[in-house]
Amino acid sequence: MQPSSVYGSVILAATTPVKPFSVFKDDQTKSGAHTESRFRGLFSLLISSLNKSEDVVALPQRNKYLTVSVISQSLNASKALTAEMKELLSEIDSRFDGARQLYKLNRLMSDVEWVCDEPYIAIINNQSDHSYFSVLSEKLELHVTGCYDVVNKSVRLMFSTDENWIQDIREAEPTRYIFYRYPPICNRPLFIHTQSLCSRWYSWSNTFTTTDGVLRAFNALEVVLFKNPNLEVLPPRRKTENGCD
Repeated sequence: MQPSSVYGSVILAATTPVKPFSVFKDDQTKSGAHTESRFRGLFSLLISSLNKSEDVVALPQRNKYLTVSVISQSLNASKALTAEMKELLSEIDSRFDGARQLYKLNRLMSDVEWVCDEPYIAIINNQSDHSYFSVLSEKLELHVTGCYDVVNKSVRLMFSTDENWIQDIREAEPTRYIFYRYPPICNRPLFIHTQSLCSRWYSWSNTFTTTDGVLRAFNALEVVLFKNPNLEVLPPRRKTENGCD
């Protein structure tokens, strides 16, 4: 483990218990569930840093309780970013009513630029109804990976600042996992709406049933995750002659 790192894993599909990765066997790891499903929606999150700052944003009127965690190059910067994000998150839904969540997060990153110019990673964990992770990466690369377990057919979406994490997993069990590497996240937000992604993956697994089905599902997931964060609302969906997008 690197001295200052972020590791996150969310289970998108599983019918049996999923073997945890060794990196999460740490007393700093936070685990929980974003859905009521027995196995899907379970998550593990490890933020290892002496410069970590954390606070809770309670929005009972919107049934939201957000845990905001920030790491940067100094503890003072982390605390300042956390405080500013906490204040902005309390009003962001009313400021941009009707806007996409990804757009709101992008505006949030713009609004905290004045606080400091240090690189940072921020994780916003909403464990209320319609739970999700919001991940903000400023001047640091966050590596995003899809993971398919060939033993129990489970699927995980993973993210980390540690680019060697996947190599470590492969060295321990070289044939068990298939990895799909997405473009690194940097200077933009990533919005992981767990319940929606679990539902989408279930639909894709029933649609893509050929030998390359898992690869096609990971491709579809990339389209969902990497939308343009600068668009306040998405343009109308265009349909082809056969009625498909």
